[in-house]
Amino acid sequence: LFAGLIRCPVCNRTLSANVKKKTNRHGVPVEYYSYRCKGHFTAMCDWRKSISEKKTEEYLLDNLGRLISDEIAAVEMQSRAPKPKPRYNLPALREQLRRLEVIYLAGNKSDEEYITEQAEIKALIAKAESEAPPPPRNIIPLKNVLETDFRSIYSDLSREDKRRFWLSLIRQIEVDGNDVKKVIFLG
Repeated sequence: LFAGLIRCPVCNRTLSANVKKKTNRHGVPVEYYSYRCKGHFTAMCDWRKSISEKKTEEYLLDNLGRLISDEIAAVEMQSRAPKPKPRYNLPALREQLRRLEVIYLAGNKSDEEYITEQAEIKALIAKAESEAPPPPRNIIPLKNVLETDFRSIYSDLSREDKRRFWLSLIRQIEVDGNDVKKVIFLG
């Protein structure tokens, strides 16, 4: 269910899914899923623990409403915070580059002048893009989950659909020991 979502707390590799097939005391075959660091098997990581899929799933189902509410509140607080005025006007720089190309194509600039000015403008554009604030996060999917009775719907899903559900909400799960420490949502 969580393959690709859980990261090793030591080396930050994605944990790999493992399955153990056993027969329970009633003679029924049962599959137990867990996650381990791939670096553990190649002696490249010291983290030797295993994360139980069942416990992770129970934790997320029990705490998903609270985690989503906290995430929505944090995003809304962040969106209300004053934003610093950008040092560079990105649209104006792009327009300046476009006009430079028009002047060059019309034959009004030499190759050397064009190359020099183009490099300067592109450097400013790159600097402006690196300093630009990230776009606002889309929290509508998180709000939609809160508005539904996701727990009863979840219980009726197939294993593949449960995986799709988690992948549609979660970018990464951070663990500490055998427990979930933090959930980073998409958006």
